[in-house]
Amino acid sequence: ARDGNFDEATLRSPQGLCLWNGMLLIADTDNHLIRAANLKERTLETIAGNGKQWLQERESTLLGEEPVWHSLSVPLCSPWDLATKDDRLFIAMAGSHQIWCMDLSERGEQKIQVFAGTGRESLVDGDRNFSQLSQPSGLCLLGERLYFVDSETSSLRFVDLQTNLVTTLVGEGLFAFGDVDGRGKEIKLQHPLAIETLG
Repeated sequence: ARDGNFDEATLRSPQGLCLWNGMLLIADTDNHLIRAANLKERTLETIAGNGKQWLQERESTLLGEEPVWHSLSVPLCSPWDLATKDDRLFIAMAGSHQIWCMDLSERGEQKIQVFAGTGRESLVDGDRNFSQLSQPSGLCLLGERLYFVDSETSSLRFVDLQTNLVTTLVGEGLFAFGDVDGRGKEIKLQHPLAIETLG
């Protein structure tokens, strides 16, 4: 987890990537960190995570309180994918069954918080603070919707950024998976890890 120039910096099992303001943001999964690669200066910097793994109880006691931390002070748990909208970085936190959000606008003073999911592994829609996710592993944005795939429930879901509601499009639960084409509830996926939109 060494920062510095590209010749000396190190990562551990990086997964998701996204571009923001000339920086390549990296989900450094096994280090439980978010890193920023400055492509012009060829340097790597840690911007979120303290290098420890988030080991909070299965369902957060902070449910609904939306606590906010300094981005470098809090442990993360297997960040798997990233997506940006304006100055917000959304993080698929696969290990804690949540999506987190980081404010990128304040250089050196970035704040981070849980955005969706209680931490309980399940498939429950509704208000993002009380929703339940299952290893979110892929993110993408289309308009005001943050789409994500939950690997453990083989589901495709989204958070509406205006209403703050989570909705499931494909998937029924932890043990409902397969390889079935169709429409709506007919569709079956098996452990999807990534998602992308066209256009």
